[in-house]
Amino acid sequence: MPLHPNARAYLEAVHAHHRALPAYIDTGLSRPLNPRRPGVCRFETRYLAPGYFRFAFERAHPHPSLKHKVSRSVVGHDGDSAFLHTQHFGAPATLSRPGSLDLAVAMATGISSGTAHTIGALLFAEVGGWGLLDLRRLRFRRHRRVAGVRCVCVSGIHPRGGRVTAWFGAEDMLLRRLLDSRSGSEERRVIPQGVPALTPSEFVAPGIAP
Repeated sequence: MPLHPNARAYLEAVHAHHRALPAYIDTGLSRPLNPRRPGVCRFETRYLAPGYFRFAFERAHPHPSLKHKVSRSVVGHDGDSAFLHTQHFGAPATLSRPGSLDLAVAMATGISSGTAHTIGALLFAEVGGWGLLDLRRLRFRRHRRVAGVRCVCVSGIHPRGGRVTAWFGAEDMLLRRLLDSRSGSEERRVIPQGVPALTPSEFVAPGIAP
């Protein structure tokens, strides 16, 4: 059991821990709990303190006959400004500069099945919208392993209804799995052992071909 008086205090510590990280990397996916529904989203996160951020994600076309077409996007902050680069199913790529990371992440939330917001809200206080600390009736649940990692499990009720359950590494407090019964989706993240050296040049916004 975590050394915190209750689940809310533990989640507050989780947020503080994520926002104090000098660097962070993950890979993962989001998928619908109903196997008949399309919508698997694969993603990769890179973060370098104090404000470099890059969240790249892709998903196949939802129609079975067009599943060979892939939509790819990158949302992030290059140290000077936030950006959102998108290329939907072979259409020409677009690059926008929304003006803030909060707005860029908001623009990417829907097309990333919520995954851009999940990690953005953990790493950055400026990213608004609902967060895990907005859950009601927070409780510790039975701890389990996720992909071989021993995890602390916390669940609560979403402000609009439905249960959200999250698993965090028992040793590093990093998010490994998120189950949202309201949206019927699951996120899974793999954290590498040790973060390789990251440089600001890795966070430059993708270019647009002439």
